[in-house]
Amino acid sequence: GGAAEMAELKAHRQFFDLTLGLMATVDETLHFSHLNPAWQDVLGWSAQELCAQPFSYFVHPEDLQITMEEARKLGGADAKTINFENRFLHKSGAWVNLSWVAASRDGRMYCTALDISQYKQATAQLSTSEARLRAIIDTASDAIITVDEYGCIERVNPAVECVFGFSSFESVGKLASILLPQINWSNSEAGGPAGAALTGFHRDVLCIRKGGIEFPGELAISELFLEGKRMFTVIVRDVTARKQAERDLAQLRSSLDRTKDAIFIFDPTTLRYLYANQGAVKHLGYSVTELLGMTPVDLK
Repeated sequence: GGAAEMAELKAHRQFFDLTLGLMATVDETLHFSHLNPAWQDVLGWSAQELCAQPFSYFVHPEDLQITMEEARKLGGADAKTINFENRFLHKSGAWVNLSWVAASRDGRMYCTALDISQYKQATAQLSTSEARLRAIIDTASDAIITVDEYGCIERVNPAVECVFGFSSFESVGKLASILLPQINWSNSEAGGPAGAALTGFHRDVLCIRKGGIEFPGELAISELFLEGKRMFTVIVRDVTARKQAERDLAQLRSSLDRTKDAIFIFDPTTLRYLYANQGAVKHLGYSVTELLGMTPVDLK
């Protein structure tokens, strides 16, 4: 019996010494009494250095009050604490985030802790990235719409109200067809989502502004999956002004081509021709393509 007990005790001791988590006991004076080697690996302090001070000495000042409150709770009979977090001082002067699970019995606290510093750092970086992405989406001049596989609007950015006139309250939950009537969100044959057929860049798509006003738009549609759910991200740009400019330019070009005079437009830096009308072609005998590769110097 004694040999078996000794073997079991040895196994427990090896588990205590070899586990990667931080394990400790704390006595009535709030000093560490037993520590496994992982403490020195994580915090840099030796077991003797850690036991020489009350554990509160190593707690971040901002976390000290809540830590002492948690310790007082553990003073009760068979009390427990789970997932309690605070910061402990590393010997280098840095602070290490620890997550605790502890229980008390007979006036002594039995504690285990995990170093969650990397998790905290990753969470902070993710939060920063999400905030940056949200700021980009919210300040974009193009309308950005998230649509589910059934064609219902799930989320919109503020630009949707500027482009379409519909507020978030008026558009979320509605069918995307109220904004984009030409996009078929469902597969009429299978009755399911259209999928990849929708994705890509769409030009000159009819869009509907609040009040039934039609305007031309350019769409970029991307398919994505969130938690196994098919979604579409739609970016819409109102190209009304550009279309009008293109019409004005075409009308100007037509007017210039009808005149008998030779008209050129050239780059003031390189002197290379950027435009030549039909009058220039008739007067000089060169084609438009040939003229666009020349300068006034070439024509003497």
